[in-house]
Amino acid sequence: IYQRLKLSRIFKNFQELNFDNNINNNNDNNNNEKRRPSCLIIGGGYIGMEVMTAAAIRGWQVTVVVKKTICSNLFPVELSKLFEDYLNKNGVTILKESICETLLSDCGSVIGCRLENGQTIYSDITVVGIGSTPNIEMFQGKLNLQQNTQNPAILVDQNFQTSCPGVFAVGDIAAPLFRSYGFFQLEHAEHARHAGTFVARYLMGTFDHSLMIYNPSITSQTLHIKWKFFGDNTGPLVKFFGSLESKLLVIWIWEGRVQGAFVTAGTNEEHKILDRSTSEQLVVRAKDLKLLNSPNDVLLHLSNLLANS
Repeated sequence: IYQRLKLSRIFKNFQELNFDNNINNNNDNNNNEKRRPSCLIIGGGYIGMEVMTAAAIRGWQVTVVVKKTICSNLFPVELSKLFEDYLNKNGVTILKESICETLLSDCGSVIGCRLENGQTIYSDITVVGIGSTPNIEMFQGKLNLQQNTQNPAILVDQNFQTSCPGVFAVGDIAAPLFRSYGFFQLEHAEHARHAGTFVARYLMGTFDHSLMIYNPSITSQTLHIKWKFFGDNTGPLVKFFGSLESKLLVIWIWEGRVQGAFVTAGTNEEHKILDRSTSEQLVVRAKDLKLLNSPNDVLLHLSNLLANS
């Protein structure tokens, strides 16, 4: 177990990590010269982006190695590109379409990695956040499973109940059935917490189960940009409003209904509008959206539609 390899673990502001700024590696031209700590992140998903934010805000040199694009499991290509440009402008190095071949070690500590193309990257800390594969083999023949080689999971209904009555599953291991999305797997800590709370309330039976509607959501921050996502990122029509520098709103539409929504710098009231719009799969007309320019215009339009629905 390498001392400097931290697997899928986020440190609050990285305060618990101690580094010798004079650490000796092949990147040093002058061992006596103070320098900024360096952080190598392998993987560009939620874990990678949140660790990158914590390190970059503290002034670290950050390099991110990604197989495809930033947050490719959630963001469409256009949105990934906006974030990649933003990160590059703020000093974060992103190596796209790159694969880590091996980790480099010295005296029991990870000091970097070598990519498949032969490039070598040295760092003070290496964070690996490349996802995980739930172990569902023990449930073979006992529960209905999603036996996809990429995303194996336990299939659960809208209330997170498995095919075995009285047995529930939440988190990365579960693929809930949403009303029109089909089975939808979302690997994120916030989703797991919300799902667990939902199941607890369901089991308590304190209100009408027929009125309970679970809507997935994610809250995160990329450098200084706080963002929130609601619903499902499926749908052939994806509309962008605004800009990442000020306020950005992205809407996913499928068969004339709002499926998902992404917003930066949103207020609590705006979050409620997007939560309802995606949860109720609000009917919208594409030609009406074409007449709108700003995120605020779209949010007002959705609010009016909800009021009249």
